Amino acid sequence: MQTYNMSLQWIILLLLKAFQSGSCTCYFSTEYQGQFLTQSHMSQGGEVEYSTVNILPTSIPVWGECHRKFGRNVILLEPIGSCFRCVWLQMRSENVLQIYSRSIDKCFTREEAAIENCPTEKEVFHQEVPDFILYRTKDSQGGEQLTEVYCPLNGQYTFSYFKNSNPSLPSSSCSTSSSTLSNCPRGSGLLLSYKDCTSPHPDLALDCLGDWPGPGGERFLALLDRAGAGGPRYRCGLYREEAGTGMVHLAMSEDSTCTNQLYSAGQGYETYKLRLQPTLPWPAIVRRTACRFPLWVEGHWEDMYISDNTLVFKDRTNYKTYSSQCVKQSTTNKDRFLIYARTQCGDELYNCVWFKSRGPNVMEFQLGLHPSQTPSFNHCDNDHFLQRTWHTQARHNPVETVSCPIAGQYSGVLPDAPGLCAHLASDCNNKDIMFYTVTDCNNTTNVYQDREYRCLGQWYEDGLLYTYTQRREVPGYECFVGKMDGRGGVKLAEGGNNCKRGLRVDMFGMTLTKKRHCFGSTDPAPQDNKWDISPTEDPRHKPSGRVQPNLYFKGNANEDISTRPWLPIIGGQRVSPKQPRNTGTVQKYSQPTIIVICICIALI
Repeated sequence: MQTYNMSLQWIILLLLKAFQSGSCTCYFSTEYQGQFLTQSHMSQGGEVEYSTVNILPTSIPVWGECHRKFGRNVILLEPIGSCFRCVWLQMRSENVLQIYSRSIDKCFTREEAAIENCPTEKEVFHQEVPDFILYRTKDSQGGEQLTEVYCPLNGQYTFSYFKNSNPSLPSSSCSTSSSTLSNCPRGSGLLLSYKDCTSPHPDLALDCLGDWPGPGGERFLALLDRAGAGGPRYRCGLYREEAGTGMVHLAMSEDSTCTNQLYSAGQGYETYKLRLQPTLPWPAIVRRTACRFPLWVEGHWEDMYISDNTLVFKDRTNYKTYSSQCVKQSTTNKDRFLIYARTQCGDELYNCVWFKSRGPNVMEFQLGLHPSQTPSFNHCDNDHFLQRTWHTQARHNPVETVSCPIAGQYSGVLPDAPGLCAHLASDCNNKDIMFYTVTDCNNTTNVYQDREYRCLGQWYEDGLLYTYTQRREVPGYECFVGKMDGRGGVKLAEGGNNCKRGLRVDMFGMTLTKKRHCFGSTDPAPQDNKWDISPTEDPRHKPSGRVQPNLYFKGNANEDISTRPWLPIIGGQRVSPKQPRNTGTVQKYSQPTIIVICICIALI
């Protein structure tokens, strides 16, 4: 739904649309596309070899062409021999992609057999299906600069270490706590220094590539050793923090997989026990205060934890973690608080934090522009803040279900890509879910993008409605800004992950008009739907009144409308499982060819 800075993407979509002939094929989104490395072999000496995996707009060459989407699975087709296989793609971070398949080396002559062999959501969640970890080396445009990721282990630690080596070789350990681990001064990397060990161990400088949920409340962690001095270049581990103790348990696998000799955060090929180094006592002014943050702001947010008089903020822009204490509430602005903060590297400062509630699940905050080494209520003055620049945060666990601002289906033409149409539809059985697709205006079965959002909160400001959402199948949050246009339509623009103010929605927003209601001629609970307007055309097909969780009405009741893949999908005719596929010629164009064509258009 992005209407800003998306011209190149829409040009590529238009070119793909223009060059399609015969039957349609499906497309991988740009978030998946790029070049990756995955482990192919490990020698007896512990040296890991890697294979290159390219994900192109229409294929993964080593496994097949994108044939069609089936739920969250992708059916791949090997053109030679017409052999089908099923894979589940899970984006763990911008640098790490995990692929699940029951048997990636096996393919089927019948598509139905491949579908029956698809991994299920339960199997993926419980790690019951073989997987491959792909580490990104290039993005979809060929750029080699990896996305910096803030390390989840932040601060300065001492650690003990034990390595389970080959039975014929002595094990290695660092039993004392003189070894150190830190993400200072670079919050996106870890520095490990090994001391007093039974055998020499080189110091390590590791880049954090991402972390994601693991079994039993533990989390996986992916790391890159650019020097390769400590073994495999890519490492995967499990970690667990002991709340309130400053202790972290970390275990690493033997190679670049997340399975080989990795059993838990306390048991693996290499194990670490990290202890947070003691810090200096809080200043006297902090210890004497009775200041407390408001009850409504307490809890776990995206990048913030607040409890009583304590605030911990992970600044993912500057890669710093601020551990703060409330000093005093402002007497003139009750939603502003003077705080004392200390970074994970020991830097200290005084500043002011300003909170704004945006509903039960969403809040916004600002930090003062001019922190200092001395406490002063001047930090909370208006001239210390940007009045229209906020950090938007959602609760980790929403306390209420909030309706999306729509009910039914809305459609419109993309303002910067004629010929492509956008469709915004509600899940008629789950009022907090909405779907966004981009299709060919003349053939809506050609789906180029497909996303799913969970609405978390909404508020009016300066005549605009801000809606904060969570992406359902890739990590991240997005804000949408809209208003009624006075002609029975809705103007909509994308506001980033911090609900950007000052957008000229009336001039540059996308116009959407209502096409269908959810059920019959009216929508339920119109007071919950901010844009509840009559459709511009009568519904051609009506859904049954039977409740079908995770489904939404898009058109023909016989159409395959199972749970939508929530990453953007480029192109491809949707085919019912029972409908024979058109075997007409598919015209394919490589990614470099598309880029060259785009450059030519730009020069013209």
